[in-house]
Amino acid sequence: MTETKGVIFNIQRFSLHDGKGIRTVLFLKGCPLACRWCSNPESISGKVDIFQDLTKCIGCGLCQKACPEDAIYFDKKQNTYIINREKCTNCGLCAEACPTTAITSIGQIRTVTQAVAMIKRDLPFFTNSGGGVTLSGGEILFQPAFAFEILKTCKEDGIDTAIETSGNGKWKWLSQIATVTNTIYYDLKAMDAELHRQLTTVNNDKIIKNLIALDRLIGEMSVAQRPQLIIRIPMIEGRNVTESNIKETADFLKTNLTFYDHLELLPFHNFGESKYRQLGKTYEFAGVANMGEENYSRYLERFNQLGIKTNVMTW
Repeated sequence: MTETKGVIFNIQRFSLHDGKGIRTVLFLKGCPLACRWCSNPESISGKVDIFQDLTKCIGCGLCQKACPEDAIYFDKKQNTYIINREKCTNCGLCAEACPTTAITSIGQIRTVTQAVAMIKRDLPFFTNSGGGVTLSGGEILFQPAFAFEILKTCKEDGIDTAIETSGNGKWKWLSQIATVTNTIYYDLKAMDAELHRQLTTVNNDKIIKNLIALDRLIGEMSVAQRPQLIIRIPMIEGRNVTESNIKETADFLKTNLTFYDHLELLPFHNFGESKYRQLGKTYEFAGVANMGEENYSRYLERFNQLGIKTNVMTW
């Protein structure tokens, strides 16, 4: 029987966010959303992407020689080689030829066994800190079988498991994944369907339905089996940070959810800006400052005023 495989694009060790203790965060590639502020734009496509860092280019031309699509040209003004993104097929041959990692392939195919082995390298840190593995993305429901099998194997081996999800996937898979997960971080980016579509390119019907169903499923589990459900809102000034969205979110949580633990606010940050340049894309939030404490503390206070237990994840 062929072992399940998936595409990952990063592994972050020694993380102190996204779960208890010291975490190893495995990032799965592919997402049905395209959030306009996304800090991991390389995660959206389920296929291999090509990063180009012009500051590392030494002008050797090996990338151009390796390209079968004639998609790399020398730009005299910048005195460097540039990828023509319209011609590029992301085959990765240029990255293999580049001696300085000015061009790199983003995305590696791994089996479940290989992925779990990567995670288990950090077992001593999990044991000493009460930590574990967190699956992030992208969207883990984009590769549901791969995610489920990794989580199931880890949990059976006594490793604490957590996921980050937008909830935009098949309920069949989310319900199974919930049974092998200790902590679920579930994003609510906007309550209004049209606003959600404007911000992410998809409406939120499935996300809302899945969240309500997930809350009910957790309620049906024994206390010992229940995953901790934490709702998250990325706070994007001028987009979803409005009184109407704050109130609609609070009303939804109070009306529809019983078994979530608390709400967590994620202040906007621009840490992913350089990735857009390396992908040859435009970053809509270029020059926008990270959200400061003065702003996010107001929203924290407002949710608490509305009766929602809330905290802030600071970077």
